[in-house]
Amino acid sequence: MKKKKKKKKKKKKKKKKKKKKKKKKKKKKTKKKKKTKKKKKMKKKKKTKKKKKKKKKKGGTKEEEEKHERRVTR
Repeated sequence: MKKKKKKKKKKKKKKKKKKKKKKKKKKKKTKKKKKTKKKKKMKKKKKTKKKKKKKKKKGGTKEEEEKHERRVTR
């Protein structure tokens, strides 16, 4: 008896779905700004004008002196 040759069933090739490649967005190279050292602005201290105390003249006016003398003489 001759062996019957098994007919090979042709497998239907499944069509592979082509995966769409995602295009990578190229990152735009941004020029790095050179960091310049910021000069710290020194806060100018407001100079407070010192009020000069007017020195009272000893004795003051002549009238006051006279009054004073009168007090002493009394």
